[in-house]
Amino acid sequence: MYSLEHEVQPDKFQNAFSGIWWAVSTLLTVGYGDIYPVTNAGQIVGIVIAFLGVGTVAIPTGIISAGFVEQYTKLKSLADYSDETNIRFISLAVGEKHPWENMMVRDLPLPPGMILAVINRNKKPIVPKGDVKIQKGDHLIFGAEGYQNEAGITLKEFRLWDHHPWVGRPISDLNISRQTLIVMIRRKGDIIIPSGSLVLNADDEVILYTKRDVRDSIAISV
Repeated sequence: MYSLEHEVQPDKFQNAFSGIWWAVSTLLTVGYGDIYPVTNAGQIVGIVIAFLGVGTVAIPTGIISAGFVEQYTKLKSLADYSDETNIRFISLAVGEKHPWENMMVRDLPLPPGMILAVINRNKKPIVPKGDVKIQKGDHLIFGAEGYQNEAGITLKEFRLWDHHPWVGRPISDLNISRQTLIVMIRRKGDIIIPSGSLVLNADDEVILYTKRDVRDSIAISV
């Protein structure tokens, strides 16, 4: 731009830096109006620079925005799926002389509504096809739906985080409905039968038995 406009506008395009200043000032605007090309060649170059300026900002912005929307949609879908799904997973270690050792997956006496989701063998996941044999040392991961019957009785499970109001309090002091009972607590892999004097800790997994939907009250407490 300096080469094209210096001869006709020596006071505007005094040196190469003047051309750089003009290009930067018109990156997202049409400039301040004090410096602009007047020759045909300068105006053509100005049009090209204007398109390049818009593309310099628009292309990276579109890429970043598309990536942000994709990640947000993925996280939102996972959150919605988790809220609406009552599937629970449990694990079982196949030890020595376990009755399921050397049995095929298709022959396992699983109750209705429970599936064998994955077999963890030597820290490698195995798809549990029907002809796969259970071996000693396998860790079996089962999936089952959350319990709910026609009378509206449900079992709900949730984890106590560090700042949950139940942490550090005995069960007898909890302000819960008479229709709600704590039936089991999982603490660091151990199953604990609750008593009134049992103090709840952070990271405890609490199983509630209730005759109403406790999701709203749990969400408020969390």
